[in-house]
Amino acid sequence: MAAALPDCGWLRDVPDDRAVIVVADGLFGFLDPDTVATVLREITGHFPHGELVFNAYTPLVARMIANTTTRSVGLPKGYRGFGIADPRELTARCPGLRFVEEQTGVTAPETARLPWFTRFVARLFAHWPAQARRGVWVLRYAFGAEPGRV
Repeated sequence: MAAALPDCGWLRDVPDDRAVIVVADGLFGFLDPDTVATVLREITGHFPHGELVFNAYTPLVARMIANTTTRSVGLPKGYRGFGIADPRELTARCPGLRFVEEQTGVTAPETARLPWFTRFVARLFAHWPAQARRGVWVLRYAFGAEPGRV
C-alpha cells in the first residue's frame, strides 16, 4: 500500500476488527517526534489491540544520524529525527501504549558467537543501559485490550 505515513489516512483501508502486529524497522528514526506520536496514536486508536516492535535510537544517535545519513536520503540539514533515552518516554506521549520489553545488541543471544573480547565488552555494556542503547536497540509495546481480558 503506497501512502504518506504522517497522513494516517491509509489506516482506513486496513481492517480494524482484529489484532495487529506493527513492525516499524528503520522507520521512526527518520520521522520527527511529533509525527511518530501522531502515527502511534492513530494506530493504537484504530485497532482493538496489538503489538508494536521497532528499532529505537537515543537522542544522541538520532543527532548523529541527522548529521550523516539523513542528508544522503534527502532530508534537510539540521533535521532531527526521533530519539528517546528511555522506552517509557513513549508511553507518556502515547498513553495507549504499554511498554513490554527491550533488547539491545549487547544482550542478544547472538553475542555468544562473537569473539571473546567483543563478548567481554558486550557484558560490560549490558550493565550500562545508556551505552547499550546506543547500538542495536529494539523496543516492544502492547496496546488496547489484551486478548481474553475485559
